[in-house]
Amino acid sequence: MNTVTNVVVALLATSLLPALAAAQNAPQNPAGLVACSDLTAAVNGAPVWVEHLNRPCPDDAPTWFRANTTNSLAANIASFTCAGPSKFAIHLKEPVKSLMVRPKHAGIRVTGQDRDWILELPGPCKLYVEIGSLPPLLIFSEPPEPKIELDPQKVRVFGPGVHTPGLINLKDNDQIYLAPGAIVYGGLRGGPRNAKVFGRGILDGSKLDSSMVRLERASNMLVEGIIMRCGKAWQNTLQNCDDITYRNVKILSFVPYGDGIDPVCSRNIRIEDCFFRCSDDCIAVKAMKDGPKVSGITVQGCIMAGYNFSDGFTIGYEAVTEVIEGITVRNCDILYARGATKAGQHSAFSIICDGPATVRDVTFEDIRVEENITRMFELNVTDGKFYSQTPPGRIQGVRLKNIQWEKACPILITGHNQQHLVDGVTFEGCRVAGVPLSPEQIQSNEFVRNFVLRD
Repeated sequence: MNTVTNVVVALLATSLLPALAAAQNAPQNPAGLVACSDLTAAVNGAPVWVEHLNRPCPDDAPTWFRANTTNSLAANIASFTCAGPSKFAIHLKEPVKSLMVRPKHAGIRVTGQDRDWILELPGPCKLYVEIGSLPPLLIFSEPPEPKIELDPQKVRVFGPGVHTPGLINLKDNDQIYLAPGAIVYGGLRGGPRNAKVFGRGILDGSKLDSSMVRLERASNMLVEGIIMRCGKAWQNTLQNCDDITYRNVKILSFVPYGDGIDPVCSRNIRIEDCFFRCSDDCIAVKAMKDGPKVSGITVQGCIMAGYNFSDGFTIGYEAVTEVIEGITVRNCDILYARGATKAGQHSAFSIICDGPATVRDVTFEDIRVEENITRMFELNVTDGKFYSQTPPGRIQGVRLKNIQWEKACPILITGHNQQHLVDGVTFEGCRVAGVPLSPEQIQSNEFVRNFVLRD
């Protein structure tokens, strides 16, 4: 095993970084990883290594999880650098009649037949490719890394190869760099200020006995560029944190309760240009144990595939605080949202207020939802007893603008009683299967007030 080193930073700071990025494209078999045997790939004629990641169903997984994991705990992954328009070639071991490239909104042109296919990439992008009965092919086409200065007094560098640091306790001003080709079996802890975790390597939580990332009272922190995968339960828990940014992060989970990112009692959280393939909610905003209010959560430019028991985005269930407010989800693609919940079925996105909080000032805008869903959208004020064992709350001021659902299925809006209402819901410019959303597609009860639908 390689050990972590504070490298000779003068080498990494300039000339070596582009070389590391280029090396990741070359066909190779990084230690401990398995090459895909069902296909090979190339970008503009240069071979790209494709990993086959196949996770076992956990021994302690409940029956409800096991029953839905026959073909879902595996993925093929191609991660490479791409500066501009490129042709991504796929050569298959067995022929197929067609490919499905998601998100459809990306408009990727596909040509080919049988065993050989070409995807015309516009440049850096993240794609989810369905190929017959094979596990999905996840394509992470990355822009070249900028030239950066790595201060040896501040930056802990994980170079290409395998590292097993276990849990890394982040302190104020720490910087962690995962180089292309680095596989770091470990996780993150602490409550740092001004920390940064970045690069193009992999943070893998499969060798831990606990969750992969748990930050408490962290502030002004950036997580950027890396792949985060195979943690236990919630992959990233942000407990009472402030001013945290996740940017261009790829999060993959394969376990029960495998949420992607959970801002819990946190404020000013930005999740930008990220990719999720998760076995539970991709992003879940929560408040627990009478914590401080939640505010200023922004999710934009993300791709969410909740393939097992998952919403794309949800607020709740746990809403044990005074206020959850100022939440915006914008310009996102939701590829999958499926499975049962205590309240019925998972939705593409939702607010389930299970607790005394007032959830207010929430905006969903420019969201594209593909066909693999069981509910389009849900607002639900529960009795407070699903998880929290508290009095009920209320939902106020929810706006949906320019939402495109590909498939018609239920929208549910449900208040609890006259004191705990859903009050003020506006749908504007929303469409289902290409036609304007109609009132008949929305199911509500008598505890909903000030509902507006306009084209």
